[in-house]
Amino acid sequence: MVRRAASQRPDRRRWFAPALPALAAATAALLVGIAPTRAVRADDESAFTDRDHRVRALIEQLGDPDFARRERAQSELEQLGLEAFDALREAQQHEDIEVALRARYLVRRLQVRWYSDQDPPEVRRVLRDYARQTEVDRRSRMDRLAMLRDGEGIPALCRLVRFESELRLAKHAALLILKQGDPGPGEERPRRAELLRDSIALSRNKASQWVRAFAQSLDDPAATDALWVRLIDEERTTFAQFPDQTSAELVIDLLRWRCERLLDVGRRDETPPLVADSVDMLGGRRESLLTAVDWLIQHAYWEQVDTLANRFGDAFSENLLLQYRVAEVMIKRGDPESAERAAERAVAAKADQHEEHIEAATVLQERGLFDWSEREWKTVIERAGEGTSPNLRARFLLAEMRHDLLRNGDAADTLQVVVDTMSTNADYLNRVKNLRTEPGEVVARLHFFRSEQFAETDRAKQKEHLLKGIEAYPREIDLIIAMHAFPDTDEKWRAQTRRCLDDTAGFYREQIRALADRLQQNTEPALEDTLRSWIARFNNQLAWLIANTEGDFDEAVRCSQLSLEYLPDTAGYLDTLGCCYYAKGDYENAVKYQTRAVRLDPHAGQMRRQLERFEKALAESRGKAAP
Repeated sequence: MVRRAASQRPDRRRWFAPALPALAAATAALLVGIAPTRAVRADDESAFTDRDHRVRALIEQLGDPDFARRERAQSELEQLGLEAFDALREAQQHEDIEVALRARYLVRRLQVRWYSDQDPPEVRRVLRDYARQTEVDRRSRMDRLAMLRDGEGIPALCRLVRFESELRLAKHAALLILKQGDPGPGEERPRRAELLRDSIALSRNKASQWVRAFAQSLDDPAATDALWVRLIDEERTTFAQFPDQTSAELVIDLLRWRCERLLDVGRRDETPPLVADSVDMLGGRRESLLTAVDWLIQHAYWEQVDTLANRFGDAFSENLLLQYRVAEVMIKRGDPESAERAAERAVAAKADQHEEHIEAATVLQERGLFDWSEREWKTVIERAGEGTSPNLRARFLLAEMRHDLLRNGDAADTLQVVVDTMSTNADYLNRVKNLRTEPGEVVARLHFFRSEQFAETDRAKQKEHLLKGIEAYPREIDLIIAMHAFPDTDEKWRAQTRRCLDDTAGFYREQIRALADRLQQNTEPALEDTLRSWIARFNNQLAWLIANTEGDFDEAVRCSQLSLEYLPDTAGYLDTLGCCYYAKGDYENAVKYQTRAVRLDPHAGQMRRQLERFEKALAESRGKAAP
């Protein structure tokens, strides 16, 4: 069943990783066949120029009229190996076709080992078989490296910046490094700058220039203003003249990144031209428009949202998410009446497109627009017809949202129709099963909501619903947690709770072992992400169960960390990690990770309430320790 509780939220967050100082070692011995250039600094111009002249002279000889001389130059360049990589990559566009062809041949011949034995395990997993991936898959793997916490993926991204033969991908890797941002004051900033300079070494391709400029800006931000103006102008020129070397998306991302850096230092008055340029470059694709509008809303550029809505009127009118974004801007501008009219038009549109309305409801919830989200869920329930797949999914998701908003009676009422109908209608029951949902789990979830409804007012009814729920589905984690926390229990109650707890924990441990073995033996790349997702989910479930009941809290922390290793930057999993540290009495780490979870999913009520509890415990612990 699809859940929206904190322990079940969509997978989209990060992993606990070693601090940045450990990363410097990971840059040693990065590539097979590379000379030890890390000792040569990028600002050592004499070393750079000597090597550069030698390599470029040999490249020119690839087009020499003398065949023997061409062959000798090619042989020498091949012996130089990756030392010549950057210049050879540039030479693939040489005006002399002989030079270009030989350069392409040599680039293909150069073998890059994309990961080192010194890399962290997750980095090695991400880069396994990198060379055999499609361009789309390579980009996806870069994105996964960027999501690793504390800059753990930066050395590997630098490697990709320097040696990825597809320049657009190298630039994407560079932008991911730039988006890691300023690591903050203190020792981390110069250490990050040093790491970037050493990892890029003597590389001179355009992507490396961006990284080197970023490293310089960490030392002295103001000193690189003119440099960034030049680099951005050059990239726009490249897009106009050599579109195969860049893309509109790359240029737009570079413009937005520069804009954000100016905003960070209070220079908003300098940003409008950058924003306007980024908007002008947009096409009419749905995803690019949504990304652009979200960025504009985040940074309060309302007028540019209007510009896009007018320019791409058809795209906006055809897409519910874009319509709701326009309505959201109206709220932020202080015009709730117009916003409500726009939202009413959106919910009335495309009446037979239930999946699009479900998507809209989900996104509205994530953006904290609960009234609009609820109206969308209820409209799908009404339009789709009782017992259809959209109707059932809408009921399940609406129930979870209402629970998160502490409207547990409403949440239970939402599922009551499903539970009542399942018991009398075999076809309806089969439709529930077709959603890969255990019917007993639906019943258990209903009784969990009812137990929460009566938790503060009627202990007898709360206990009644807990027992009915656990009878329907003994592995319902939130029910087990509620039974464990129930006050003034007898030995029979405690024994039943321990039995459910032990059985459920054992079930998840066994599932984790089986999935880990299958992942280890897996030879199908298409299956890898699915297996990783399930391993992450089951580790998170086990950690959530232990942290909220009893057992080995160190095991809970390990499981939670592993879930975030497999699915970095997932708010619900960070929420679990915060809870694990709270169970251990480590309130500082509990607040640390819970804060990250709330920052990533700021409208999740349970997460915010949990953060308040952790912050209170931390404050009290410090107060007791104070003299």
